Amino acid sequence: MKKTLIVIPARLSSTRLKEKLLKKIHGREIIVWVAQRIATLNIDYIIAIDDMKMANVLERYGLPYILTSNNHISGTSRVSQVAQLKPEYDFYCSVQGDEPLISPAEVFNFIKNCEESSSDYINAVCKFSQLENPTDESNVKAIVSRSGRLIYASRAKIPFTKTNDAFGYLQICGLYFFSRKFILEYKNLDVSWLENAEKIEQLRCIEQDIPIDTYEIDGEMLSVDTEEDLKKIKTIEKERFTLSIL
Repeated sequence: MKKTLIVIPARLSSTRLKEKLLKKIHGREIIVWVAQRIATLNIDYIIAIDDMKMANVLERYGLPYILTSNNHISGTSRVSQVAQLKPEYDFYCSVQGDEPLISPAEVFNFIKNCEESSSDYINAVCKFSQLENPTDESNVKAIVSRSGRLIYASRAKIPFTKTNDAFGYLQICGLYFFSRKFILEYKNLDVSWLENAEKIEQLRCIEQDIPIDTYEIDGEMLSVDTEEDLKKIKTIEKERFTLSIL
């Protein structure tokens, strides 16, 4: 039976909100909320850190972690190192560490559907919640083909429309699924021009004609990228955070 390891990349430094994963919401660090939700699943998981300050926090909660290089420029690159250190798995699922309301049920369904797929790289996409603004450059917008292939991703509001009519914009969600073969080869791919321009890791593969399939999920996948994001998510009642981890 094939096995999947959930990896939560947890880089301490962040440009828009300093040490955002250690910011507290209702008394717990963001990374702790995420990890405790993932821990409710009957799936192996580990938090990939790059600093012992993060380790000290995780140890207080008894959460598993592995120390990785601080030179990675993306979560996918960090997962690639974990795959080298943890070779006993067939698949690796990257879960962003900055989404404290991530739904364990959605993660479980995403993984189970991906395990049955023949794709080497699958990215979750979802519609915007009412708390999010599609024009915010922190939110990465996605264009998907009819067959579910990721065509392009951008911080700009895509597609462009000449009217203000409502449109079902999709965004990249913090759930990525990789076959072991793909993730080990990822480290050999050159950083692309588009990736540097948009600061979106998926563009490295798109520019080099490596297919990325998508799987649309439901629920609020609210990421904390800025101080404004943190203020918004703190207005959500504590019960919403604790419901899935009790």
